[in-house]
Amino acid sequence: GENSSQLFFNNWIQKVDITDGENVWFPVKASTLLTKDSNGAVLMLGKKVLDRNSMRKLGFLFIALRENSISDIYQGIGPTSGEGYFIADQSDLIVSSTDKDQVLSKIKDEELRLVTFGDRNISKIKKIDYHKVLLTSVPIKSLKWHLINEIPLQDLTSDANKVTLIIVEIEILCLLAGFLGAKVLSNYISKPILLLAEKMQSVREGSLDAYYSVDSKDEIGILASGFNTMLIRIKELLINIRHEQEKERDMELSLLQDQIKQHFLYNIL
Repeated sequence: GENSSQLFFNNWIQKVDITDGENVWFPVKASTLLTKDSNGAVLMLGKKVLDRNSMRKLGFLFIALRENSISDIYQGIGPTSGEGYFIADQSDLIVSSTDKDQVLSKIKDEELRLVTFGDRNISKIKKIDYHKVLLTSVPIKSLKWHLINEIPLQDLTSDANKVTLIIVEIEILCLLAGFLGAKVLSNYISKPILLLAEKMQSVREGSLDAYYSVDSKDEIGILASGFNTMLIRIKELLINIRHEQEKERDMELSLLQDQIKQHFLYNIL
């Protein structure tokens, strides 16, 4: 329920908070974050957002992936018979499967449990109900998962690269999730700086009304406040200079008038 999701979220924050900004992948769990189904499986990526200069913590970024975002990659690739493709972690928990009833359940077959250990590819032939089945297991090292497939020998095709393609697509999906997190972080930091640079360019071109409106109190906010204060002082200085020039001009005119009057009186006398 809601309390359970909040408990998971608090645990996620604690685990991410002790890192130095590295990506943290959390085990697949049932959650209502992305689906109304209380049994819906969700994979969560967490990252602590740090200030580039001071390394001060700014907050946390979490990206959630529904289980079907992973299983859709190999949906339909599996054989017409057998148990098809599924992904299990090192605790024998099925985190993704073409059979939704298997998701978040434990592997019951002892022989299948053995292939979830280690970090090497496994390929062996086993018998199920007097039929030979090719059992393959490929590790997904970045997540400590194994992609497992049971294919009846008679259903094998010549396309031996399908399993590799699935691994590549899953890892690309994970890389895209990491890239998305980096992009969000980059926009958070670089966008205000680029906007401030545009305001500075406007000032260089003669506009002294290019104030930078910002509500944050971080380093960007301090920099923007200093920039706005500088513009105000420059405008005040220009106004003072203009007044001083007008005073000097008035004095020069007054002196010139006095000289003309004296000359005029001298000529009359």
